[in-house]
Amino acid sequence: MLEHPNIISYFDSFEEDGVIMIEMEYADGGTLSQYLSSLDKPLEEREVIAMLQQIVGAIRHIHEHNILHR
Repeated sequence: MLEHPNIISYFDSFEEDGVIMIEMEYADGGTLSQYLSSLDKPLEEREVIAMLQQIVGAIRHIHEHNILHR
């Protein structure tokens, strides 16, 4: 299994009644959009950089494991 702190874990997938089901780690933190709309002020540059580092680190990790993504 692929492990990275910024990637939701995939457990399994199956088809049920013609629908593909994907079992993944539960992430209860909400979406980035929800987080940004809850803020009183714009993010500081250092916060944006920290988020981008997490995103780029996750993408680099999957590329190193030859995983195709959208």
